Amino acid sequence: MKILDTIDQKILALLQDNARRSVIDLAKRIGLSRSATQERLTRLESSGVIEQYTIRTASHSKTTTRGLLAITLKLGMTCPSLARRLQDFPEVKSCYTVAGAVDIILLVESPNSQALGILRERIATLPEIATIETTLILATHISRS
Repeated sequence: MKILDTIDQKILALLQDNARRSVIDLAKRIGLSRSATQERLTRLESSGVIEQYTIRTASHSKTTTRGLLAITLKLGMTCPSLARRLQDFPEVKSCYTVAGAVDIILLVESPNSQALGILRERIATLPEIATIETTLILATHISRS
C-alpha cells in the first residue's frame, strides 16, 4: 500500500477516537464527499490498514499504553504552530511547551505499544520536528488531574 496521506491519517485518528462514526460524520470532519470517504475506508480495509472494528469494555480501556514524546523543533519553528497540527491527533492527551533540552512534551495514549509506535512515526513526519524521543509510562503512582 502507498504511504498514508493526511486525509487517511485523519480518518484513522477519528476512528481510533470513535469507531462507530458514520461515513457521513467522517466525510464532514475530513472535508470530502460521502462516496469519496467510503472509497477511502474501503481501500484502508482491503489493504489491511484497518483490520477490524472492535469494542473495549470499561476495564479494558484502562489498559491503554501511555507515553511521553519529547520533541525538539527545527530552527525557526514555533510551539503554537506544532500544537495546531497536533489537534488532529486524538491520541495526544496533553501538549506542554517546556524550557530545557526539548521544546514540547506530549502525553499520548494508544491501545498498545505498536499503535504508539505508529503514532510516533506519524508525528515525527510533521515539518516542525527536528527530533523526537519516546518514553513509555510504566505505572502511575500519583495522578491529581
